[in-house]
Amino acid sequence: MVYLVDTRADSGSWDPVVGHLHQLLEGRIAQIAIPARSAGRRLEPHLVVGDGEQPLVLVAHCGGASAILRWARSSMLARPVAGIVFVNPLLDQTSHADSIAETALITMRQIPTWTVTGQHDPYATPDRCRRFAEQIWGDHDIVLEAGHVLPLQDPMATSEPILAALDVAYRMRYVGGRPC
Repeated sequence: MVYLVDTRADSGSWDPVVGHLHQLLEGRIAQIAIPARSAGRRLEPHLVVGDGEQPLVLVAHCGGASAILRWARSSMLARPVAGIVFVNPLLDQTSHADSIAETALITMRQIPTWTVTGQHDPYATPDRCRRFAEQIWGDHDIVLEAGHVLPLQDPMATSEPILAALDVAYRMRYVGGRPC
């Protein structure tokens, strides 16, 4: 599993979620948190995860969502993606929810996708996230009484769509499901 962290956040903001999932799954999960931008350059997911046969789950918070949409436009990931989870997704001007490139939509609509946002998030508002989820044909959930930093505020609620994506990855790997 790869967590794409917005550059304005510390990768440690994922620690409560990583710890919760590690304990829940008894350590049988590989997890890495990386910045969505590195040294002022955009970090492309296909450069991070490389080749591999096991299905991958991408999780993005805030501006990390834009990195996933850039990848979806190019479809350059060498391994199957089992699921994508957007946590409080903020989209840059080139991937605004109303103007996502058709090539990105085609890719995103083939992958099980979840969005989750806090009820009181002033940036990735529940309405904006709902519209984004509808456009990419993803599931959407709102965490009550939470704001923009869901991984810290409610790691258990943040983990729920991640667990759903991991279930899809498991089925792809061990039950013979079709990779996306």
